[in-house]
Amino acid sequence: MERYLLQQYMMNGVYICLILFCMYSDFKERKILNIITFPGMLAGLAFNFLLSGQKGIINAGIGISLGFVFLFIPYILHGIGAGDVKFLMMCGAFAGKNGIIIVFLAGSVLAAVFSIFRVILNGGIKGIFIAGTSIINKEFLKQKSDELGKNNTVPYGIPYGIGAIIQMIVFIYFGKGIS
Repeated sequence: MERYLLQQYMMNGVYICLILFCMYSDFKERKILNIITFPGMLAGLAFNFLLSGQKGIINAGIGISLGFVFLFIPYILHGIGAGDVKFLMMCGAFAGKNGIIIVFLAGSVLAAVFSIFRVILNGGIKGIFIAGTSIINKEFLKQKSDELGKNNTVPYGIPYGIGAIIQMIVFIYFGKGIS
């Protein structure tokens, strides 16, 4: 039991460090680095295997897949970057199939609030209407993002990182561990 708890604490520590690094990198550079997300996915798979054997690695694999599926359409529509997709996949490797749903829902709500706040600051109510209709017109969205530049993009790694921390707290509070 002590060994299991030690592994769980190590997993939580590694996961929180990866989350914080990705959040910082997305905020500072507007990039979430592959050198963090891919090894993070492998670490999540490995920890889940150590903690739960074959069931753990299957759970983590489903979490990775769901992380990809949840953000694939926003990525195709140029609403988010590939780093955000890989970050959610990494979260899925640690959080598993049930946890990634919490990460995605909490992160999406926070991202929506953050985006609306940002649009209001940059363009008022008219900006919200333009942002809402631009999802349909990906050329318009791409043109606007090119005009505004990197500094005006939304770092979605931050709300999804907060969503991952919320998921950890929920699972630890309710005694499920992390996945």
